[in-house]
Order: sequence, then C-alpha cells, then structure tokens
Amino acid sequence: MDLERIVKQSNLEIFTPLEAAERQIDRAIILFLEDHDYICAITLACAADGILGDALRVQNKTAMIDLLKSELQRFDLLSHLSPKQISDQHLNKIRNLLKHLSGDLNETINHVTDIEAIIAIIRAAGNFIFITERPTKKTVEFFEWLQREHPAIFEEAAKYGQSRLVK
Repeated sequence: MDLERIVKQSNLEIFTPLEAAERQIDRAIILFLEDHDYICAITLACAADGILGDALRVQNKTAMIDLLKSELQRFDLLSHLSPKQISDQHLNKIRNLLKHLSGDLNETINHVTDIEAIIAIIRAAGNFIFITERPTKKTVEFFEWLQREHPAIFEEAAKYGQSRLVK
C-alpha cells in the first residue's frame, strides 16, 4: 500500500473549530428533524457544545451548561448536588453514555433520547449564538419546530437565552 499516494489523493478540508461546530449543529438538527436519529444528533450537538463551551470560558463568558447548572441548583431535589454532580448525573449523562463504555457492550441504555437531543441542540445552538450573535442556518428551523411542537420547552429555552444576553 502506497500510503503517501493515498494521502495525496485524499480531500483536504480546511476549517476552524467554529466552522466545525456550526456544521455539527446543523447536521445534528437535520438528523433530529428529518431522520429522527436522536443518538447521532446528541453526539454531534454535544461535540459542538464542547467546542463552543470551551471557547466561551476562554473569553470569560458563561456557557449554556453553566446557566443550566446554576438554574438546576435552585430545585430542592438537586440543591444538595455540586455543579459537577449536576453535570455528570443529569446534564451530561446521555453524552457520557454515548461516549464511554460502562463495561458491557450489551448493556441496555434506557433514555428519552428525543428530549436529550433537544437539550443537546439547544445547548450547542445557544453557545453558538452567544459567540457569533447569529444562528446557524438550521437553528431557526429547529426553534420554529420547537415552538410549534413543544412550546413549553421553547419558552424555557428562550428564558435561558434572554438571561444570558441580558448579563
């Protein structure tokens, strides 16, 4: 096998982390809305969320997950948990299940993946908007769908966005 020849014939793509995150968000939305592939939508949205959350922290800005952690600590049921415990046990549980093997490849994972995908996309899209002050191409379509199909979730998501933009 001539590895050098194979590499030279390969497609070279040049992109920034922000461009990668934008594509991941848009593809996650397509997978969610069109294919109902919630697991892959979660994986892509969480990858974008990780990139963008780190970028926000470098800029000394608040990421969506940090807003959610502080909001969840207000609930009596979760008030005894640290922010890290809230992340690990609640906000990032499905992400971690999809990224890491817990020990058994045949273990059954019972999760409400459509809601988890909605939350993952909201987190990533929110972070993208916090950084760029604009939505991705597919974010508007997603939020229109969310407002139509799940108005309560849309209203809560709007509260997080408004509280973040007011700060």
